[in-house]
Amino acid sequence: MLDPLYTLFGAILSWLYYVIGNYGLVIIFFSLAINSLLVPLRLKSQRNMIKQQFLQPALNDIKRHYADDPQKQQQ
Repeated sequence: MLDPLYTLFGAILSWLYYVIGNYGLVIIFFSLAINSLLVPLRLKSQRNMIKQQFLQPALNDIKRHYADDPQKQQQ
């Protein structure tokens, strides 16, 4: 199932080794490249977490106020 991914990463690492010629630098460069690609996802996740923390007190008030009526809580 993950074989295409392994093949892709292996090809990228082989190409980087051909260009750079040092396995240590290849691993460092590859990890920096992957992390730079994941930065937008991490930022979006952190923004959503902050929004959720900001809304949590209001949600708790709604749950407490409409404790007996789950349908009203959803509205």
